[in-house]
Amino acid sequence: MAIYLALETSCDETAAAVVADGRHILSNCLISQIKLHQSYGGVVPEVAAREHLEDINNVIDLAMQQAKVKPSDLSGIACTVGPGLIGTLLVGLSAAKALSFAWDLPLIGVDHLIAHVCANYLESENTGFGVGARHARPIYMRADAIHPYANITPTNITPAQDSPLRESRTYENLTLAPPFLALLVSGGHTQLMYFNDFAQAQIIGQTIDDAAGEAYDKVARLLGLNYPGGPAIDRLAAGGDKTKFKFPRAAVAGFNFSFSGLKTAVLHCLQKIEQPWPVADLAASFQETVVSTLINKTLQAQAKTQAPAIVLAGGVAANSSLRQQLPALSPVPVFLPKSALCTDNAAMVAAAAFYLSTAPRPLGQSDNTKYLIEKTENAQLTVYSRSKLRSEIIESF
Repeated sequence: MAIYLALETSCDETAAAVVADGRHILSNCLISQIKLHQSYGGVVPEVAAREHLEDINNVIDLAMQQAKVKPSDLSGIACTVGPGLIGTLLVGLSAAKALSFAWDLPLIGVDHLIAHVCANYLESENTGFGVGARHARPIYMRADAIHPYANITPTNITPAQDSPLRESRTYENLTLAPPFLALLVSGGHTQLMYFNDFAQAQIIGQTIDDAAGEAYDKVARLLGLNYPGGPAIDRLAAGGDKTKFKFPRAAVAGFNFSFSGLKTAVLHCLQKIEQPWPVADLAASFQETVVSTLINKTLQAQAKTQAPAIVLAGGVAANSSLRQQLPALSPVPVFLPKSALCTDNAAMVAAAAFYLSTAPRPLGQSDNTKYLIEKTENAQLTVYSRSKLRSEIIESF
């Protein structure tokens, strides 16, 4: 059994996890700085780095204790090496290098974006997909969709009465494997990546300005909502009218995205309408524009590449509208990570590191490294209160 301890400090989450054989999550611990950065309306890099310095040893201890492993049980140490905030990345990398040296274990650097895609192999939700899945769950597809895996026989089931879908299908033991198309959507990145094998991912489209998650945060601030803006807008949108306002969709060549103009359009709209603003309707209309743009580009890319599956990854992959609409409109299966594994966490880093260990490369050069991670049955994420955590750590020693 290969067991890896992984660290994630690319932004404002101090995380550590222990994963066995690339799929079994033994522990997945995280200390969030969200409340600390809310007063600033976003992440302050210097503040985030200093907080990581205070919390990194504590979260490592917790992950090791929860997993009930000791250094001699580990096969290696992994950490995120980029992209991310340089100061925060250095904290995790320095800690990982120190552990690697002290415990005489190999150190594996992991690309943060690839790790997000690997979250799909650790856990699958809603669509019932995942490597080694033992239980069939409903997956929603168009009625005229043809399943790309010939050895899987679909079984029709009766959809809910209020379901907008014409047909639902169930597939058993479906394995996610290249080729597939990945839509990575987060606060800092919006990319379409085509995986033609486990070793390579080609970026075929990306944002030319703001990332989708960044647009969420900036529009949330315009509407007077707290950081992070994604969850706040998603909650409000559920009670709003998405047809109330018509916001522009940028016409960008190829499979690229642009959300800077949308953010400006929302600002101009607010300047024209009287207060109190219909915040729920604004949130719903904005979200519909973002989600429809993401889905349209993704489906165009799938049609062009003929990818037999689509993978959703990144923090915005937790968005309820995107999770509902993409599987419903896609002609091919859509893999969704468990919501808790969409945002930054160390389990996805450990999962990627497991297969990186078979073909080690210099830190930060993971473009040609093989990634094949199997599904864990019970992925858990433990989030700790920073003040409570520090007192508990002191008492435990």
